[in-house]
Amino acid sequence: MTKKYDIKVGDRFQNRKGSWYEVVKYNNCEDVMIKFDAGDYSFVQAINIRTGSVKSAYDKSVHGIGCVGEGVFSPTVNGKLTKLYNAWYNMMRRCYNADVQERQPTYKGCTVHPWWHNFQHFAADAHYLDGFEDWYKNDIPHAWALDKDIILPGNKEYGPNACKFVHIEENSKHKGDWYE
Repeated sequence: MTKKYDIKVGDRFQNRKGSWYEVVKYNNCEDVMIKFDAGDYSFVQAINIRTGSVKSAYDKSVHGIGCVGEGVFSPTVNGKLTKLYNAWYNMMRRCYNADVQERQPTYKGCTVHPWWHNFQHFAADAHYLDGFEDWYKNDIPHAWALDKDIILPGNKEYGPNACKFVHIEENSKHKGDWYE
């Protein structure tokens, strides 16, 4: 059991993802304020400090590349993943998951622009992409897609200057145009 004297203000720890943080305020074992070296703060329980299970918003927790970041865009609402988060997560998955690339070889060699490794950046930029409003208001699963190579034929990087949301019919018209 973690006791108050085990953890004190100024102590530094490392979480399971390798992120360092410092205890900045200790109210009680249920209410400890920490600051990560990345700059984000969190209120945690002392036991989670000892086990290394506290998380930074900047931990590379999505395929070892992406982070949720800090900002107004939450990955969940009422316990359910948001449409924006799912779009971001699936984009990261297509580029950095070997199983997906094995099943869909057209994604081999695809990457995500470093700016979009942060979910907050992607979510903010997505609102300005062509087709966003139609994609966002549509509730039919898999009817729309985030496309990276219609604007820039042959493009292999998802990013703010190359992507748009397209209806699946438009996307399939271009399938195979740039790949063998």
